[in-house]
Amino acid sequence: CQIGPRGGAAGGERQTSANAGASTMSTNVPGTASNKGRHLTERRFMYRAMHAWMTLIFQIIRIFGLAKVHWKSFSTQHLTPQLKRVSDSEDWSHMKQDPSTVGSNVYTVGEGLLLKWLTVHRQAIYDPLDEPAPPGKVKEDTRIINFGSDLMDGKAFAAVLQCFAPPLERRFDHTVDGGFRLHPEEREDYEHNMGIVLNAVKSIGLNTPFTPRDMLDFNQRDMLLFVMNLYMNLPAFIPKTTVKFKGHLHQEITKTIELKNPSKYVIDYDVHLYGSDEFKVKESRVRMEPQTTSYFAVSIVPHFKKPIHSRLTFLSQRFGSLSASMVFNLETDVSYEGTAKVIPLETTLYEPLNYELEVENTFHANAQFNVRYYQERLKGEETYPEEESSHLFPEAFWSATDMVNVKKGDKGKLLVQFLPFVRGDYRCLFVFSDEKVGEFAVQFQGKALATAPFEKAFVQTESNTPMLKEVVFPLKNAALERGLSFFAERFKQFKSRDKKSTISGMQEEGQKYAVLYGSPFWAGPKELQQGEKEKKDKK
Repeated sequence: CQIGPRGGAAGGERQTSANAGASTMSTNVPGTASNKGRHLTERRFMYRAMHAWMTLIFQIIRIFGLAKVHWKSFSTQHLTPQLKRVSDSEDWSHMKQDPSTVGSNVYTVGEGLLLKWLTVHRQAIYDPLDEPAPPGKVKEDTRIINFGSDLMDGKAFAAVLQCFAPPLERRFDHTVDGGFRLHPEEREDYEHNMGIVLNAVKSIGLNTPFTPRDMLDFNQRDMLLFVMNLYMNLPAFIPKTTVKFKGHLHQEITKTIELKNPSKYVIDYDVHLYGSDEFKVKESRVRMEPQTTSYFAVSIVPHFKKPIHSRLTFLSQRFGSLSASMVFNLETDVSYEGTAKVIPLETTLYEPLNYELEVENTFHANAQFNVRYYQERLKGEETYPEEESSHLFPEAFWSATDMVNVKKGDKGKLLVQFLPFVRGDYRCLFVFSDEKVGEFAVQFQGKALATAPFEKAFVQTESNTPMLKEVVFPLKNAALERGLSFFAERFKQFKSRDKKSTISGMQEEGQKYAVLYGSPFWAGPKELQQGEKEKKDKK
């Protein structure tokens, strides 16, 4: 049986030998003149018999094993993201018309689908890394069209392993010394790549007795069997679900995974964690009796708010089969609530309140914390006229420092300023983060009160007798001017001066003011506007 048209020299030679042997054996009939003196030796017969049995077994595998590789199973198995992208851009009906997957006088439909399976993943991973074609020439076609020479560089195997088991990506890093070789030239390079492939295969429990030299000496028949093994087993490494670890920063989060063994056999699982080492498991091996249920605990103490990812794999060791293997994605969903220290602050409008915050390093190493803060003004039931101009005012919370260095177990200082320009309640979250150590947060809750009266007017009158009182209304709001001067000092220390121009005209002539009365016994105009020429208005 010859497997393919290209790179199949070994398969072709072996098939020719088998045919020759069959011819010799068929003519070796007693009584014929042509066979006189030509008998198979015992050693030669054993070789011919072994080859005949292997050919028969291979044909059985092709008939019954490849029968499971068809369009329905190909489109309904657990797909990698790379294969999903292809199936979305080229719908299944279009892919079914691909000449390489409809069968031919060389390949069955199953063999064509295996070649397509390898091609999709190989092109997704390595086509972007291949060298561009020289000027005036077309880039070489990277389709895989045989089970021989097209697979010898190991790229196709490396691609499918990375796509089905992303934690293996670091094994195929071509940028490090001794890494995967993108452009192998010598036999040593090919053996090197095949060695990386086989080590990766063994690391996920697909035990194989082959050596890199065996892989390079394979004919197309042997390589087809190796590809079928990957095709049947690798989909088990696509996670069935994602386990979310919701909780708070620096607090232990534990999730329990339920495992069931509905079979009549004992199953042993080897447990592997790939990804972040912040996830912890207490057991590296689980043994499940027939028809029992077990619970497996996974815990993490997150040091970062951003999602942390890992992959939990249970490798089944029952008769070397991976049919019962299970893979779960692990992902954190962490918030600062409940862990951030809360500090209340209170001041009047336009009056800065400076607070010296102690930054304590409770981590295991010296840290260089990057400082970020996120603030908002909380909307309450009570509204204030100045809210309409809130977009013109600067942020209430501010710090001149964006980095704090603190030794392990020591404390640092951070000066925080609270300068509100609109009444109401505020909230600001300061986040201290070191990518190598961890992060924590401190929350400020600010309250802005009305300013003190700039003038007091005393009135004396008889009961039920109305009285008119003239009050001088200044052209400039002295408290606001003072607050803006404090704001201007921020630019001298830290920020650019571009923003200053956005508030310089807030008290120009013609500015309108709403007038509110704190007692029902007083009445007057509800709105005042500064005159362009007058130095003052009367109220």
